[in-house]
Amino acid sequence: MSKLYLLFFTLIILFHFSGNIQAQNYTLVWEDNFESNTLDPEKWNVDNHVGIWNTGANRELQHYRKENVSVGDDGNGNSCLILTAKHEEYNGYSFTSGKVTTKGKFAFRRGKLEASIKMPDLANGLWPAFWTLGYTPIGWPDCGEIDVLEMGHSAGLVQSAANSYIGAHLHWGPYPSNYGRSKVVPYNLSSGFFKHTLVWTENTIEVYFHEDTSPYFTMSITGTNTEEFRDFSHYIILNLAVGGAMPHIFSPEGITAPMPANMYIDWVKVYQLEEDENFGTSDLPVFGRFGVFEENASVDMRMDLGFDLHEHASGLAVRNNETPKEGDRVLSYNIEAGSDFEIRLSAALNRNMVNYEKGSAQLYVKTEALDDIQIGVADSAGNEAFVTWGSNVDKNFLRDGQWQLVYVPLEEMAEQGVDLSALADMLVLKGNFEGEAYLSIDEVVYSETLPLGGIYGIYTNNPLISDKFVINNVSGHIHNWENTVVFNNDIPAYEGEEVLSFRSGSQGWWGLGLFSSSPLNFENFTDGYLNLALRTASMQEFAITIHGANHTQGSVVFSDNEGKYGFERDGKWHKIAIPMSDFLTSGLDLSACGNIFTMSGSA
Repeated sequence: MSKLYLLFFTLIILFHFSGNIQAQNYTLVWEDNFESNTLDPEKWNVDNHVGIWNTGANRELQHYRKENVSVGDDGNGNSCLILTAKHEEYNGYSFTSGKVTTKGKFAFRRGKLEASIKMPDLANGLWPAFWTLGYTPIGWPDCGEIDVLEMGHSAGLVQSAANSYIGAHLHWGPYPSNYGRSKVVPYNLSSGFFKHTLVWTENTIEVYFHEDTSPYFTMSITGTNTEEFRDFSHYIILNLAVGGAMPHIFSPEGITAPMPANMYIDWVKVYQLEEDENFGTSDLPVFGRFGVFEENASVDMRMDLGFDLHEHASGLAVRNNETPKEGDRVLSYNIEAGSDFEIRLSAALNRNMVNYEKGSAQLYVKTEALDDIQIGVADSAGNEAFVTWGSNVDKNFLRDGQWQLVYVPLEEMAEQGVDLSALADMLVLKGNFEGEAYLSIDEVVYSETLPLGGIYGIYTNNPLISDKFVINNVSGHIHNWENTVVFNNDIPAYEGEEVLSFRSGSQGWWGLGLFSSSPLNFENFTDGYLNLALRTASMQEFAITIHGANHTQGSVVFSDNEGKYGFERDGKWHKIAIPMSDFLTSGLDLSACGNIFTMSGSA
């Protein structure tokens, strides 16, 4: 759905009569008629969290829940996907609703996308949408967005036409830019099913309503800034939002639409011409932070236990008194002495994880058993690979009854013969404990990075620190802002021979930073410290900042000569230790840090 509406941009709009779209020689390449009693986990994901659309310009009022997504009868014998909005308190929100996507499971570029949809009564405050986003790690708006249908617009409410006022939009980067058209159709779209069609060619995007032979939305995509619609495949999204920017209702009290409200989708279909590329449903590579079993919002994609993720456990019993590491769910088991046990988290659809070959599968583990535990993955051909964690091998973690971060290096899994392009078991744990014990796991996430640990040198000459950041313009580099001068004079180093010295200009912002070409994972340092030696005689305020995943950052500010962390501005070296927890107060995500250290201020 759209995030912003009142923006200006430059493009060429192409208007023309395209003729009868039904006459084109399209081939059906993907469809769901929702004829089963449940949603197909090989085709769809179900949102079960609050996303970015609840913030920023959209300011939506609903919390998406899997309980609000179902497949059933519309009351007239049609088996449909049903997205239900409810007026109920949940997790701090006054409304819940449903949203599904094909992200990571199906995407297409060019062709014809259609859906047959019956709306609920939208007045006032409901915001249904049928739309797409570019399947790429690039964020919004640079990924591109195609809104095939949006309803609930405030302009429709003003005209008392909420159920017949339709709109289509395109959004793209980098500003963001957008173009939209709307119209009032001669039907009440809550009275029955109506077809909504996107026709996407190499040069244009068009949107048609129902049986119309002319599009009410047409835009050229040949401009220099619209590569989002030429280069990227797009995945499909259907959702029913409550409140927000479209109806221009930002408080629960303004929502008067009858609830529960059901949005019915009879079918969704994708067609393509012979010359267009056909993108299948099973080989899309996953990217970003991928949640397998987790309830942390900072992931790009996620699986849902019981839907597209299944738990298979043998040789153990469920343990019900465990406190989750995050959220409300946890996997915990009692294990009998001398019994072989195995836990598998299996995907309903084989997942392509080749983007993670240099990264890891990470999880939190809690136990007091000291025995070896094998942790690994398996592919669709039955190939398995494991890393053994235990006291007699080179990998282990504390067995103190507290949550510990453990990871599986996926490059090692590939070297053992597992095909990362077709993973079937996203996580496998097995072992045999000598005594009775328990084993709990939580927050299973795939990351494109490996968690660093122990002592990691960001800028140091200490020969005892072997694991360190390399400044070579390939692995990473130093960058100083225009108003900052970097120099090496006769200032003696705190240790070793090299020192990083810089001074600010007479006015404006100044700063210097160390930037890693590949993100570094500092999650193991959550309870640790950033140790550094500083010297200055200036009383100017400055901040030390770490930039993390998902555009998060954390800063520690030094004002005047306050003696923070024992640092004095007396022109002498002072070694200080800053707790990493002080950087985490603003939501810093340490899983993928690029700007690993910056110091900045204003002259």
